Amino acid sequence: MSEKIVRIGLLDSGVSFTSDIDIEENISCIPGDEEENILFDDTLGHGTGMAGIIGAKDNGKGIKGINPNAELYSIKVLNEENKTSLSCVVQGIYEAIEKKCDIIT
Repeated sequence: MSEKIVRIGLLDSGVSFTSDIDIEENISCIPGDEEENILFDDTLGHGTGMAGIIGAKDNGKGIKGINPNAELYSIKVLNEENKTSLSCVVQGIYEAIEKKCDIIT
């Protein structure tokens, strides 16, 4: 019996690149953020921290995430000032639905 892969849409401040977390796709709902450097996508650090709690690899370094096998979609809805609009959050929810996420957080 094979396990179902869980798809998780993380609506937060983005996820900066790290080799300890696999991100299926990075999506930004922030206007003008299309050219953001994905290496430093999360200026606040909160989204990257949440992604680590959810899906950090079981690689013998640091902590292991709750489900390192999950497909994690980083959906950036918070800007560098930790602010957003209702329309940006709604857009993020629609992005997660389009990606067929099982969990939206």
